[in-house]
This record gives sequence, structure tokens and C-alpha cells, in this order.
Amino acid sequence: MLRFFRHIRKTLMEQNKVRTYILYALGEILLVVLGILIALQINNWNEQMKQDRSERRVIQSLILEMETNIPAIADCIGVLEESIASTDTLQAHIGPEPTGLPKKDLIRLLGMSIGTSDRCVLQTDVSDELRSSGNLNLIQSSELRRKVSLWSTTYQELKEEEEEWGNEFSTISVPYLNKWISWDDIDYHFFEASPAYNPSPFDYDPGRVLQEFEFSNILNINYWRMDRIKDRIQSLSDVTTELLQMLRDEMES
Repeated sequence: MLRFFRHIRKTLMEQNKVRTYILYALGEILLVVLGILIALQINNWNEQMKQDRSERRVIQSLILEMETNIPAIADCIGVLEESIASTDTLQAHIGPEPTGLPKKDLIRLLGMSIGTSDRCVLQTDVSDELRSSGNLNLIQSSELRRKVSLWSTTYQELKEEEEEWGNEFSTISVPYLNKWISWDDIDYHFFEASPAYNPSPFDYDPGRVLQEFEFSNILNINYWRMDRIKDRIQSLSDVTTELLQMLRDEMES
């Protein structure tokens, strides 16, 4: 092909057709420029296709992660509501008079209300990797990127609240309750099917703690903390549902 063009140029120069040659040369330059532009456009298309495929893989991974987290969040709310209900029952028996609750029932209520519930542990591998690596920018929708960041922030706020609750349990609740209840009994009544736990060998009345003014304050503080955590989990549930719907809409678009 190049030999063909050189032959045309040589023929035109030999025939002294300068104007024709200039027009031909301009046409040849135009063809070269056009070829470069076409090559660049094809390269851009290829890069865009690669980016689109990467984005879809990221979105699909996030969908799977959020689909896993939604029932996990529901379980977290359920466990916390049980603890709040146990606290309501205990508060109904707080006062100077002895409670009529059986010892076993009281120990279970104390374990459910004062002890910190299991932390709300969710799947975060995909969202964490996107934020730490900078690959969050693979998602082209700015609104969707914002929602993914909001999800991570909301979950972090929940973990911080749970951490504060755990610190209060270790520094306030445990030292106080050590005088009134047996942790052996709490473990035994929660895990009766496990041979690893045995009841306390000591005879004591756990109901006496319900007659203590200080315990009433501890129970109120613990209730306040659980209520805050429930709000955090509910916010996380709402954000997760919204994010999952946005991800699914993006996959279908």
C-alpha cells in the first residue's frame, strides 16, 4: 500500500502537477489523521467496555454482600429487642419490696438485659476493599458511590456505639453485679445444653439487686444505650435496603 502511494507521488512530481500533488498530499495527511482518530476511538471504546465490565462485577459483588447483610441486620434487631423486653420486665420489678420472680427467671432476665448482646457483625469485604483501594470510582454513578460510602459510615457509627456499650458493661455493670449475682449461673442458664457450664455452688438471692437504687440507675443507663443502638441498627437497615435497590436498578439499566 505504501509503495502504491509512493508511486502516485512520483508520477505526479514527474508530470509537474504541483497543485494536484499538494491536494493529494493533503488528502493523504487527512487519511492518516482519520486513521489515528479511528484507532483512538476504538481504543476508547475498548477501555470503556473494560470499565463497564469492572463496574458490573463490583456492583454484583455489592449486591451479594447487601443481600447477605439484610437478614443479618434483622437478626441483630431481634436480639436487641429481646434484651430491651427483658429490661422492661426487670424495671417493672425494681423497688424496695422483694420480687416474686423465680431465681432462674431472674437470672435469665439479668443476663439478657445487662449483658451486652452479640455484636452486629456484617459482611464488609467488598465495601471495605472499594474504599481502601480507591476502586469505588469504578462505580460511575456519583449518587451510588455516595450511598456506598454512607453505608460504611453508618455501620462504623453502629460499631462505635457497641464499643462504648461494651466498655460500660466491663467498667460499670460487671464490677457492680459481682456483688449480687453469679456469672456461673448466668452462663449455665443460657447454655443448659452445654456440659461446659455448671451452676454456682453458692446459695444467694439475686432478687436483692432489684431493691438497690444504684442498680436501678445502671439498668436505666443500659436501657438508654440499647435504645441508641437500636436506632443505629434501624438506620443501617434503611440504608442497606435503599443501597440494594439502587444497585439492582443500576444492574438493570
